Amino acid sequence: MKKIFNLLLVLVVALGSFTSCEPDPYVKPDIALTPVYAVTDIADHVYKINVYKQKSLLTSWADKIKIVSYETTNYEDTSDDTNYMVKLTAVERKTEVDSEGNKINVVYTYDYEFTANMETGAGTMTYTSYDSAGNPTTSYHAMMMKEDQVYN
Repeated sequence: MKKIFNLLLVLVVALGSFTSCEPDPYVKPDIALTPVYAVTDIADHVYKINVYKQKSLLTSWADKIKIVSYETTNYEDTSDDTNYMVKLTAVERKTEVDSEGNKINVVYTYDYEFTANMETGAGTMTYTSYDSAGNPTTSYHAMMMKEDQVYN
């Protein structure tokens, strides 16, 4: 009886090994190259910023790994043949707890203005952040800017 059981077990394992299921068809991912302005080498600020030309989106890297995305509004691209000139507002929505322990929705806005020479890529980023009360803080940063494409 033990031999019959072992023989059947070997037969079932062998049949299972030589039969296969039909592979699932390859589903092509829905991604495409998207044009962006890539802002790098930002003095005393984040690691890198991508400004999407065709989407209301800005991505900001605090370092090579951590990325934050922002919805953008008021996008203006007035670049000419020699200079990049881009303005936009990035919007961040957060839920915070007030002094009484209640959850409140808060909107922070950040104004960006990028101006750079197209030939060298060198330029200046003007960054204005607003706290929840609307008080502005503006800073200026040297940076490099170029046109690029990223998968999105």
